[in-house]
Amino acid sequence: MRHALIKNGKIAEVVTGLQPAGFVEVQVLWSYPDTYPNEFYYGKTGHPVLSIVGDEVHENWDIFLKPLALVKDQVYAIQKNTRQKMQLGSFDLGGVQITLKDREDSLIISSLPELDTRYKVAQGVWITLSGVEVAALKEAHRQHVQAAYDWEETENTALKALDSHDQIREYLLNI
Repeated sequence: MRHALIKNGKIAEVVTGLQPAGFVEVQVLWSYPDTYPNEFYYGKTGHPVLSIVGDEVHENWDIFLKPLALVKDQVYAIQKNTRQKMQLGSFDLGGVQITLKDREDSLIISSLPELDTRYKVAQGVWITLSGVEVAALKEAHRQHVQAAYDWEETENTALKALDSHDQIREYLLNI
């Protein structure tokens, strides 16, 4: 429980826990809507607002449903983050799993010259790749990255077709 101290018609202090002498219980007069995920809403202020009403302290918060375009923008950002994670991870190269741990791995592979090359794969572990193997590695890498972009394009298209908050809520439950 939260409690507030009123002095000279103003809220002087707010505490959480046991009610100190002279403090009044803060009356919470709002609740977060649960029709849609929290990200679908915004508050007029960044936090609940306290006000004095007589001898009581009330906590209010005006919460509104975001316009559909703003909700979609948030989901597009989620899709982008998912695609970026998909670009990392592993892909198969002739039975060998190649694991991309960060963007640098991806940049290194895409910049390898297609000739015999020494390549560091782990601390103290080096391999030699022929030009043909480098070309195969680069193509497998390209396909792996392209698959992530293809996924994002498909999901962007699916989201673009949605025209209600309800449809987006259902969409988010299935991705």
